[in-house]
Amino acid sequence: GPPAMVTASRFPQRVSRLVMLASVGLRRHRGLFMNPKSIWPAIALSYLPGVQAMMVRNTRAAYKRMRFPGSDKLEAAEVRHHASIVAGISFRQLNAAAAKVNCPSLVSYAEDDKLVEPRVGEGLAHALNAETLVFPEGGHNIQKTKAENIAEAICGTPL
Repeated sequence: GPPAMVTASRFPQRVSRLVMLASVGLRRHRGLFMNPKSIWPAIALSYLPGVQAMMVRNTRAAYKRMRFPGSDKLEAAEVRHHASIVAGISFRQLNAAAAKVNCPSLVSYAEDDKLVEPRVGEGLAHALNAETLVFPEGGHNIQKTKAENIAEAICGTPL
């Protein structure tokens, strides 16, 4: 979500539509239990064997609670990669980008998302003046659990 929104704001001539699926929004959400910038020291420490094992174990458990497919197979490099993506989030940058997006946009989320609460999607949709596609259930992985519905909303015809 965030890279797509920043791209749409910086290169409007290259982005004709924006679709945000269960995306990070413009403020912290329940899945971000700490400031994104404070994650960098944890990433650096994760190369230590004991810390690495703990980080992998805790991330697998957290992802399993959120029903991420394949969470039990996550390895240290993937955990560090995911952590670096989260650590790179700048809500100041995202708010500035949202204000500059001028293409038709769709924000979709599920009300039972255990990572990003519905208020985040609502706020993002408001900031982007976007249409919304809200599912009562589907979790955080609506791109998988609601793929056909999302494709129909984007393309206008069922698959």
